[in-house]
Amino acid sequence: MSDTKLILHIGSTKTGTKSIQRALAVAPHSDLRDWAYPQAGRKTIAHHNLAYEMGAAFHAAQRWKPEQGGWDAALAEAGGAARMVISSEAFIYLTPPEIKALARKIGHLTPCIHLYLRRLD
Repeated sequence: MSDTKLILHIGSTKTGTKSIQRALAVAPHSDLRDWAYPQAGRKTIAHHNLAYEMGAAFHAAQRWKPEQGGWDAALAEAGGAARMVISSEAFIYLTPPEIKALARKIGHLTPCIHLYLRRLD
């Protein structure tokens, strides 16, 4: 494992994830210092394309867009940052085998998963 901590921010809809994503996406890199919030995998503020890359159903629905960048590009962009933040609500839809494939992809990082849920009533 590397010294880079991967903060994987996962949330169901209506949990405030867009507010967090928006703040991270617009923060100047000088304010983030040893943080990385890669552009790769994001069309706008969220890393949906990184979840789409890992999910067979997303591939079948043609949601995965290689031109928006995938995990390899995001990892390269983060370089040697101490912390890398990846955020998408779409990770919640990955199946157990897809989550295992994701774990293999990021196995060299120290993961920290932040999951946001809400009551549906």
